[in-house]
Amino acid sequence: QLGSVRQNLLLGGSTVQNFAVSDVFLHEQFTERSFQADIALLALRTKANVDEFVRPICLPMKSEDAGQLTGREAVTVGFGMTESAPTSDQLRQLRVPIVDYVTCLASNREVFGRALSAGILCAGSTAGSTVCNGDSGGGLFTEEDDGSW
Repeated sequence: QLGSVRQNLLLGGSTVQNFAVSDVFLHEQFTERSFQADIALLALRTKANVDEFVRPICLPMKSEDAGQLTGREAVTVGFGMTESAPTSDQLRQLRVPIVDYVTCLASNREVFGRALSAGILCAGSTAGSTVCNGDSGGGLFTEEDDGSW
């Protein structure tokens, strides 16, 4: 399902496009026991219609250095916990800074000491809003100068 901004699939509305998946391509270094390479591409059986709610996104080239993103603002999305509810039915977004390894580790050594390694981006702030339970898998996106994501 593409274009859904509601967690309740019955309330998806006119923005939703439903698809069957024809193939799944897991990253060659993915393992279920770590946070490494937890990305996959899904091949759809039919073509998606690009519109306001469904857009392509660029993936970085293998040669690009993740450190070049440090200091940039990124957007993450999710249906996670809010101040007033265990989850949100409405898809929410949050702008967060991409931070370097040392800053990330210092923010919560107990958690990030086990999870951080080369190739993992860290984003967020110890002040203000943050991602929460239920936001996992939402992705982290940066906008390029040409308007692409």
